[in-house]
Amino acid sequence: MKILSADTSTDVNTVAILEDNELLGEVSINAGKRHSERLVPLIDTLFNEVQLSIADIDLLAISIGPGSFTGLRVGLSTWKGIALAKGLPLIGVSSLDAMTRLAPFRNAMVCPIMDARMKEIFAGIYKFENNNRQTLLENFLGTIQDFVNILKNNEHNQTMLFLGEGVLLYHQILTENFPHAIFGEPWWSHPRASAVAREALYLWEQGYKKEIDEILPVYLRLSQPEEKRKKWLNSTT
Repeated sequence: MKILSADTSTDVNTVAILEDNELLGEVSINAGKRHSERLVPLIDTLFNEVQLSIADIDLLAISIGPGSFTGLRVGLSTWKGIALAKGLPLIGVSSLDAMTRLAPFRNAMVCPIMDARMKEIFAGIYKFENNNRQTLLENFLGTIQDFVNILKNNEHNQTMLFLGEGVLLYHQILTENFPHAIFGEPWWSHPRASAVAREALYLWEQGYKKEIDEILPVYLRLSQPEEKRKKWLNSTT
């Protein structure tokens, strides 16, 4: 099974093709806010490099967040368009779940942390035992201190591993509170399309069944224009 996957939940656009668990190719670029300009050319580049076309693809996978409002909208709408045009199944993958597929984690408490702006983070807590993953907390949105408090209030005896761009921002706080923790490699700072594909393959094998129109982005908070509108409405009532 060949999977075309992408992650646009951060400033990094990343696209990959996997055949089962073998990575055929992956392209990543820091697109900033230019997701709509860079994503399709990135797909074309990848197909050219691996000498395949959309006709060779069996399954589509796209990250659905949490993450950038603009990036998620562009990625999901592009992949939905391809799925409808080509009649391909589509799987929506949590950005945080996908980050736990960046490496074969074993017997550890894995905590991906993404920068949510406004002095907040997106984060999750995943327990790995003998290669089996259990989700303890998903789609957390709050301050790094709130997240630290949650971790401290949950007893565990496993190695704790932090990864993601949020780790770079809050490394000192995490080190002070968890001096024996392990910190992920720098290239684990962002979700990768290859990890999205691996998570999608896992979901497919578990019997994932969602119609295309049921796959929605996970924002966790209102966008800044929506937040301003909400405040304006509250001020006028």
